[in-house]
Amino acid sequence: MMNIRVRKATESDIVFIQGFGNKLAQYEKQFDPTINVNYPFTKTAKERYLRAIEEGYVTIAYDEKKPVGFLIGTIAINGKEAARNITQATLHNIYIEREYRGKGIGEMLAEDFRKYCKENGVNRIYVGVNAQNSLAIKFYEKVRFLPRTIYLSQDIE
Repeated sequence: MMNIRVRKATESDIVFIQGFGNKLAQYEKQFDPTINVNYPFTKTAKERYLRAIEEGYVTIAYDEKKPVGFLIGTIAINGKEAARNITQATLHNIYIEREYRGKGIGEMLAEDFRKYCKENGVNRIYVGVNAQNSLAIKFYEKVRFLPRTIYLSQDIE
């Protein structure tokens, strides 16, 4: 039986965060071959993760003492001269270990982030998903995300 709990990440969790980031990048590479799966282990990524831990919202889900997933999000406070008259957040990464998927852990992490955002005056949360990643799109729709903006890209060869 699972005993899942979620807690805010600390600097001592950086190894878990990098590992989950690597697994997420490996999965996403099938949709975008330009993804650098080693990026989570770079100095730049480590600095970003640590900054997100300190200034943003990073949580880790545990089954007993075993880390099984994570979520990284940030809030952008818009001033009066911003393009949108809202306070918005971005859900940057979410990853759940394969054997723990489909058990409500992703929903738990997303709902905790939504509550955090609401408590901090956020009006809208954004998440970016590769258009070919139908499982991620289905998950985000399940946790009440709606398509709003479509970004198109073009490879230049």
